[in-house]
Amino acid sequence: MRIRKTRLYLISIISLIFFSACTTTTSFENATFKTLNMAATTYEGTMETLGDAYKKGLISEKTKNNVIVKANIYWKSYHTAVILYEIYMRQENSDNKNKLLDAVEVMNMALIELLKFSQSGIN
Repeated sequence: MRIRKTRLYLISIISLIFFSACTTTTSFENATFKTLNMAATTYEGTMETLGDAYKKGLISEKTKNNVIVKANIYWKSYHTAVILYEIYMRQENSDNKNKLLDAVEVMNMALIELLKFSQSGIN
């Protein structure tokens, strides 16, 4: 039951990430900041849930190792996006904005891959 609720929660969070990035009522800077925060929160919740599942024997050692690989890909893309956000905030121009948008897209895709894999890996 908890795993089902967690899955629904994670799907809701992913939806919020995309909606926050597309919002027109907030500035680009605020929407990007919120997107980065929600992505970090989603990652933390996912890893906590997976850790609990591993401790309960619901995921195998192999799955755990695969999750770690996917998590590392996400974590690197997240930090890249954060760095590019900081660069954009210091020097707002179209080149920096485009780099940031690309990085956020890569980060979102990495998070989606992690979530998909984590949901399929729980017995």
